[in-house]
Amino acid sequence: MDDARSIVVAPLLWVRDIAESLEFYERVGFSVRETWEPNRRLMWCSMKFDQAEIMLQQRQDEDNKRSQTGGQQEIELYFICEDVDSLYRAFEREGLRASKPKTAFYAMKQTFLKDPDGRTICFESQVST
Repeated sequence: MDDARSIVVAPLLWVRDIAESLEFYERVGFSVRETWEPNRRLMWCSMKFDQAEIMLQQRQDEDNKRSQTGGQQEIELYFICEDVDSLYRAFEREGLRASKPKTAFYAMKQTFLKDPDGRTICFESQVST
């Protein structure tokens, strides 16, 4: 990241049920920034929380599901944000089970959260030196 305050747009998260995922992230404190709704059906949306941004996309079919989740095995998805401590506090306020932020590899701080589809999401921020 050039600027420590810049927002990084994360890769798309493919979800089983976009409505359930939206509800989950909105409850945590993410707000919807942009949506795509062909035929009045929500297919993807961009969501922002404080210093983090994610994109959700509705899965289309079973093949897509398998290809995006590695055969339904749990995968970790990494998102860079400004401050994982603020994300953790928000998760904690909502009673969500998230890991406490800790400094990990390459001077990055991480916190982990399980999403509605059971995947582990890892949010990362740079550690100031």
